[in-house]
Amino acid sequence: MKITNNIELMSKGLDAYSLKQEAITNNIANANTPNYKRKDVEFDSILKKFLQDSDKSIKLRTTNPKHIKINDISIEPKIVVSKNTKSRLDGNNVDIDVEMAQLTKNYIKYNVISQQISNSFRRIKNAINEGGR
Repeated sequence: MKITNNIELMSKGLDAYSLKQEAITNNIANANTPNYKRKDVEFDSILKKFLQDSDKSIKLRTTNPKHIKINDISIEPKIVVSKNTKSRLDGNNVDIDVEMAQLTKNYIKYNVISQQISNSFRRIKNAINEGGR
């Protein structure tokens, strides 16, 4: 996988974890709303499946800029409404402790990916700067 594909893949991760952050904060904000069902964003399993499938696929490359790119990264996060978890008497299934733990976990994942993207750009910059010497 080329470095630009890695950056694109990590960018998709940032988008997904940003969406998950929004879902978690909505869950926390609606913790006392009757009949509210918590929402989650499914991305990690989609990413894992994509990476497993891409290892099995045939790698093709283009030799001309006019060729059609076929190695597009087409993974998107999916918003899921949790209906299987225990509900309180008012029908709400948000557990503040779980949401706060998920918020922290999501924050760490987002920061790790953003650091990886920054490091990738730094490596590209170094290659450009050092390549002329």
